[in-house]
Amino acid sequence: MKTSQDKKVHLTYFDPFDLFESVKNEFSQILPLENIHWKSTNGVTRTITSLPVSLEVEEKSRTDTVNHSIPFIKIIIVSCNSIDEYRAKVRPLLRDWLPEAQQKEIINNGPKGVQLKFGSTPIIFFYSNSAVVDSNLFKSVTIMEKFNKDFPEVEALELKSVYKSLKEKEEFWNKISQKLKLHFLTIFQQRLNYLIGMLQNYTKLTGESRQDARDMLFIKEKLFDLYFKANLMEEGSNELKDIKIDVTGLMDETIPRGVLEIPFTFQISEYDSILMTSLENEKLTYYYMTKYFFIREFFFLNLEVNTKTRILKLYKLTKQFLIDITTYFQDDPNLLMFKYSFLTSVIEYLKEIKIGDNAIKSEVQAEFLLMKRDAWVTGVLNVTDFELLDKGRSEIKYHFTLDEERFGKEDKFYETFISYNTELLSLFRECEGKRQRIADIISLEIGMIYHQRKEYQNAVSLLISCYEYYVESEWTLIGFNILKVFTDSLENCPKLENIESDGSSVSVSTILCNSYLNLIKLSTNVEEKITYWNKFLKLKKQDAYSDITYSMAGLFEIITDPVVSIAGANAYSIKLNINNMGFPVDVHASSIKLTLRESQRQESKIEFELHDVDLKCGCFSYELVTENIKYGQFEVNSLVITIDDTLFLQEYGVDIEDIDHESESISITSQSAQVTTKEAQIIDIFEFYTTENVSISVDQAKILELGENSLELKIENFDKINKETVSLQLQILSNSVSRYFSFSKEKSNIQKKYITDIIEPSFIVPYYLEEQITSFALEVEFSFERIDSTIKKKYVERKCNLIECYLPVSVSVEDIFKNDIFFFKFLLSSSVREEPIILHSSKLSVKDESNSKKYDIIGDYEPEQPIVLLSTTEENCLNCYRLRATDTFDTADIFNLHVSYNTLKEQIDCLITDSILVNGDVEWYKKFYRWKLFWKFNILRQLRYDYDTFSKYNTIRIDNGTEIINKLKRIIFQKVKPEDNEVRCRMISCLDNLLAGVTVSKLDIFEYTQNLTPRGLIVPVNLPEFEQFYRVAFNKGKNDSDFTEVGIPQQYEVTIKNMGAKWGKPNNSETGTQNEYIFEILSNNDWLLQGKKRFVIPNDNYTFPVTLIPLKKGYITLPHVEITNIHGETTRIDQSNEFESVLVL
Repeated sequence: MKTSQDKKVHLTYFDPFDLFESVKNEFSQILPLENIHWKSTNGVTRTITSLPVSLEVEEKSRTDTVNHSIPFIKIIIVSCNSIDEYRAKVRPLLRDWLPEAQQKEIINNGPKGVQLKFGSTPIIFFYSNSAVVDSNLFKSVTIMEKFNKDFPEVEALELKSVYKSLKEKEEFWNKISQKLKLHFLTIFQQRLNYLIGMLQNYTKLTGESRQDARDMLFIKEKLFDLYFKANLMEEGSNELKDIKIDVTGLMDETIPRGVLEIPFTFQISEYDSILMTSLENEKLTYYYMTKYFFIREFFFLNLEVNTKTRILKLYKLTKQFLIDITTYFQDDPNLLMFKYSFLTSVIEYLKEIKIGDNAIKSEVQAEFLLMKRDAWVTGVLNVTDFELLDKGRSEIKYHFTLDEERFGKEDKFYETFISYNTELLSLFRECEGKRQRIADIISLEIGMIYHQRKEYQNAVSLLISCYEYYVESEWTLIGFNILKVFTDSLENCPKLENIESDGSSVSVSTILCNSYLNLIKLSTNVEEKITYWNKFLKLKKQDAYSDITYSMAGLFEIITDPVVSIAGANAYSIKLNINNMGFPVDVHASSIKLTLRESQRQESKIEFELHDVDLKCGCFSYELVTENIKYGQFEVNSLVITIDDTLFLQEYGVDIEDIDHESESISITSQSAQVTTKEAQIIDIFEFYTTENVSISVDQAKILELGENSLELKIENFDKINKETVSLQLQILSNSVSRYFSFSKEKSNIQKKYITDIIEPSFIVPYYLEEQITSFALEVEFSFERIDSTIKKKYVERKCNLIECYLPVSVSVEDIFKNDIFFFKFLLSSSVREEPIILHSSKLSVKDESNSKKYDIIGDYEPEQPIVLLSTTEENCLNCYRLRATDTFDTADIFNLHVSYNTLKEQIDCLITDSILVNGDVEWYKKFYRWKLFWKFNILRQLRYDYDTFSKYNTIRIDNGTEIINKLKRIIFQKVKPEDNEVRCRMISCLDNLLAGVTVSKLDIFEYTQNLTPRGLIVPVNLPEFEQFYRVAFNKGKNDSDFTEVGIPQQYEVTIKNMGAKWGKPNNSETGTQNEYIFEILSNNDWLLQGKKRFVIPNDNYTFPVTLIPLKKGYITLPHVEITNIHGETTRIDQSNEFESVLVL
């Protein structure tokens, strides 16, 4: 595109000696002047990167006082070789030239307007060789010094064309360039200050006349020209805005529109002015004024450093210019031709701009091309009888003359339109995906053209992905019309069997079926719906093997009942309200399948199904059933309705797996293939109790031996299952404790157990822990077939049980030896601070029943009422058992302590249910019967009690506050169905009462506690490993009194008896070994001893005399003894009268 502007910095030269040609090339090389630094009035330094300079021959006379440019710099080039030549020729010439060069020139704003005076800077260039310059022609001074003396007000510079080297030449002309820059800045600042001062003078005027306003505008124009010539974009733009404001206020409302310029020229003349009305033959028009501002802003774009910003400003400027032109020239017959010509030029200019990131350039170019195409289409349609889609003809008769070959023939017109759109597509696709929707619209237009021309296969390839955008954007009317055209095109392609899309081949019949369903959904006409439904059914019969998945959004509206109910023996049901709002007739569904996924485990799912059902128009309720149940909290995963082998699918949530079916995944016509996703509804599935259900319960075994762990499993209605079909799977779910857990004693980390040979309704499954844990989650999957079922059907029950495997009771043991009697002393208490216990009984027995007669055991403890052991006050219970052996004690024998207990929570739970909730109401209990598991696992399990208050006052009160009660009341209200309102109300009332506190009578506590199934703990204990054991006794003489006096000797016989035989240790006489034990009476301050004090015990039954003399009055105990072996180790002693006291007077 050709652009030009004549507003440049003018530099004139006077060449009286015809010397300029020899240096003209060097002058041209330093122009334009570059990198000029100017400091603005606000202190900001601007860099003029390139200053356009016009180098012209000086004109001797000028009569035009308005339309001429006053040079910034005037130069004269002279030369001389002698004093005579200088005096006779050069000096007179300069004296004649300087006054005229220094004279200020005047430009007028018309005959009555303001006069502006501008001066120029003269420069004398002396052209000579170095010999002349360096020599003293004037005896004492050089030629350059002579110039400066004769013309001190003008700078004289040397000019030469012969140089010693290229470097010297470069340095010389750099100096010339710097001098020109300095002179330019000087005269630029002078003119700037002058114009600003003039403008300030006019601004001070009050009661301005119209001429004053025109004069101000004239000054502002010259000020703008000054900035414009200096390439100062920011200052020039601000000045242009002021001019636009002034012009708007100055112009008359009757200003003529003017004539649109075709073709549009991108040119600014040196004499171009908004005030051209001052000339007799010119008149200002709206078109001229609009172009005046546009063209100046357009040329300022070339000064923009950032190319991306430059392109964006070009788009904004061009678009606003066209809006302004269209507004004033809407009915001008040449408007379309003007826009077409103008945009052609702008596009050419844009193409010449170089930019690294081509995306923004392509986007702007596409926008311009789109406007150009629309102008072309409207123009052609207005001068021909061609038809193009739904584009109408304008009521205004526009002129549009273009090459006949471009639109003279209809086929050529369509080809040109497609060519425009193809180019637009290419440009928009380079926009990094930002304008994809516009690209779709353009593709749509091409497709519509193909359909209009009955080129159906081409139409299909373009329309196949267009309508989805409009449907997704809720522009359903546009999407519906596009889909109708697409479907019609596809129906008219009988030979087309498959379409390639995204690397896969999809059958046409599948695409048509999806399209018919979309049309049924989008259409509001019942007859039209029926037509497309019949087409769909006909096509499905022809292609029975084609499976289609389609979203039910817009066809069915689904409301899911949040409660799952009992439908029969081991069958659960859920209700769906299905509103058939899309189909025009009742439709038959071969199946409806609702899939729920577990909230915490996305892979765990259950399915409810209903087969062979008619879905009537309108909203009706349907009940889906499953025999594969799992209890817990679930989310709705998906709903599939199968109609004529077509799957209508609704998915919920974001973490969803694909439905397991073999169907073609269709990416084309994607609205029909993509399935809308809704927020997942929460469904809580509770275990209901019914006498007909076969169910399994899994708990920690009620009776456990200390150190062992077992699960107790019970199958309800075991007699109603086919034993050969039973299968049970146990799997631990608690990842945090799984490394400690195993179902195998020999192998670690066995976390699954399969059991099939179940022959009893109740059985025990042991498990093993490497470290003690408090609880773990266990998943149970129980499958079977019922013998009373008429159809062979597999039933599955899955549940997740929290197994609490800690022991709430703590047992410690001590042992006591006495002669031939042994004592066990057991201390029982609660092991968990938050979990008090109630003790029913404790009994000790020999583990091996065959040895039960070897021992006489006394001490079984069974109170009339269970005793409560609170953990907060560290309450405990002591049980002692006396053992007497009929023969000897055997350390190999094992005794079992049987502790029968419950937790206090279990007792209170039982009291709440039986005494407070049911309270003997048999009729109400029948209604509550099936909800008792819900009550037990979902309500009671979350309650915590004030155990101290219950222990003191028999009052049951909730300890974990109103928040948990309100939560449980909400659960009851939501999950217990309205038909069981009486059950719901009593549950809620019970919780409210517990929050306030309910006092229970002692009789009720005693009676209802009988309903508890006690827990049992078996604590195995052994007799300690017996060491040597002696019995020692101090025996008084028969005639001695019971008291004595200080210093009076007392005779005693000390008997030492080896008890080893009784405790399983052979005596020395039996083994024939020498006694190795040493007996010693220990010294103390109460007695003096006469006789043997320390000696080796000679035999197993030995008696010796000893005299004891008391040393102080009062009750004093007998001396203590010690028996050690030869190594100094003490043995166990039973000193029968060790603490016997003697009275000393």
